[in-house]
Amino acid sequence: MYKNIYLIIYFFSKLNLIIYICLLHSIRIMATAPEPVFEQTPKSWTLGELFEYSRERRSKKQFTRFICEEGRGLDENELEFRIPQHQRFPQWPTENIQKLIDSVFRGLPIQGFQFKENNDDETGRSFYSIEDGQSRLTYLQRFYNNQIKFNGVKFNDFDPETKERFENYKINVIVVEYVGPEDEEDVWTETMFQRLQEGVPLSDSDRVAAHPRSTTNKRMIQLTKEDVWKYGGDKYFNWPKSKEQQKKRYADMAGIISTLATNDPEYITTIYKKLCKQLECDISLDLYNEKIIPFIQWYIGEGGLLDSVYKEKPLSSDKRSIKGKSKKENMRSWWKINKETGVILYEWLITTPEHRDNLKTKWITMINMIRISHEFEKSIYNNIDSNTYENKSNRITEYYNEESRQQCSTQNGIPMIQTSDIPTKEDGEETY
Repeated sequence: MYKNIYLIIYFFSKLNLIIYICLLHSIRIMATAPEPVFEQTPKSWTLGELFEYSRERRSKKQFTRFICEEGRGLDENELEFRIPQHQRFPQWPTENIQKLIDSVFRGLPIQGFQFKENNDDETGRSFYSIEDGQSRLTYLQRFYNNQIKFNGVKFNDFDPETKERFENYKINVIVVEYVGPEDEEDVWTETMFQRLQEGVPLSDSDRVAAHPRSTTNKRMIQLTKEDVWKYGGDKYFNWPKSKEQQKKRYADMAGIISTLATNDPEYITTIYKKLCKQLECDISLDLYNEKIIPFIQWYIGEGGLLDSVYKEKPLSSDKRSIKGKSKKENMRSWWKINKETGVILYEWLITTPEHRDNLKTKWITMINMIRISHEFEKSIYNNIDSNTYENKSNRITEYYNEESRQQCSTQNGIPMIQTSDIPTKEDGEETY
């Protein structure tokens, strides 16, 4: 009897062991690792090799392999080392630049360079896109080209031995080659860049600009070449000439374009996480011409809203009282979507085309009220239930309506301004 009990216990213990082994084996089979999409190869170059230049002209270096000042984008030049579109323009403080150059002269290691090997379809030659380390190379080349100084001294003013030490400094680079599915290369290149930047805060505009396939960005660039932009872009949006400064506006412009393209006020924002799902959606040329151009023409074009605002009340040469200090009036940042532009954009969406002349008249008045009174600007949205564009729009309409203006002013602590209070000439302007 005891022998039978022993055999039963032995049998079940072995059975449990077999089940455990089978389960463990199945888990191992299920837990497969992802397939590689990049292969890595360590390489190294000296700064002299990277910054190789033609010596035909002694007055200025003509770099032949890498030029830090060239425009972003792999199609912008045919050099061997290129800066991709999604890279930020470097904005290092002077102290960090000096430490970088000091590290080179002292022979200290500088880590974190990563290049991606690509093939140029037109020439058949390979080239490298600088995915990590472009800021360091940019500042080192600027020093090498006498654009910045180290300890107050330009590169050309150092002795030959010191210059040779700089040129012979070697940087170690991880070169990656894409080996994944052909149609996913752009996606994985972008993913690689985003992961390399983890821990280094990217602005929303940087993240928007990091979408080289974004139709929104392409339409933004197209917009800046239109005649309406040539008229009002510089005048009212103060559109920068340099691509570095333009990138700081990308989130605001993406918000404007995405809102118009989708007719959805959800995109009246500069927050990348809210904009990203729209960035790669197709914006056809027809949609661009039917939705985006009409608003831009109405807003910053010749005879548009802002033209009418400043025609009625030109920029004042008088000083305006702001927080107890006198300040000359400057052109407002009309490109900022989180200011009046966001509310105007919302109202454009909900206003039918036949009523947009009335919308224009309303905002000429409201903008000029804001311009003449800092207290009015600060208090116009007092006591609204939530800071939504719908509630802001309702408050603007309530105050604009002369029948409800007094009550709106009293209940919400907003200065009472009549339309007749808005000066139309610089002489005799008042500050409320």
